[in-house]
Amino acid sequence: MRRRATSVLVVALLSLMSVACGEEEPDLSVPDREEGQVVLDEVGLLDEAVADALTSVDGYDVVAVVYETSQANAGEAHRAGGLVLDAWDADIALVAVAVPGDFESTEEDRRRFAGIRPDDPRAVPGSVIDAINDEILPVYASDNDWHGAFVSSAELLAEELE
Repeated sequence: MRRRATSVLVVALLSLMSVACGEEEPDLSVPDREEGQVVLDEVGLLDEAVADALTSVDGYDVVAVVYETSQANAGEAHRAGGLVLDAWDADIALVAVAVPGDFESTEEDRRRFAGIRPDDPRAVPGSVIDAINDEILPVYASDNDWHGAFVSSAELLAEELE
């Protein structure tokens, strides 16, 4: 009985420490969402066709987030997606983050990360998440085709989430 109480106490302390320490906040300032806004693009890579593709996903509020930060990494992209989902009360975020200048770079050492972040992971099948993260986004991003990356991801979501 004493061992179980100690185990419960250790788990509670670890949980408290993780909440107290928290994750690093993403380097993104999310403005208030304007009516009908589905794109937060601080870099200027996306166009109206991307917004149209995002709104074609029936039954889901899908948004796109594009920004630059010196701390670009996969965790940053994931946290930024969550931040925008919360602030804009959206269902799915497609996120791309890069070190300043790396969205259009052709150098091998460029640092940019893209992925999908659903508010409810059960809403999007794992196969769709994998296809977007492992097939669509990397293929288009390798050619710096961010328009294609976001439109193709939105089209897959529209097909699979009918």
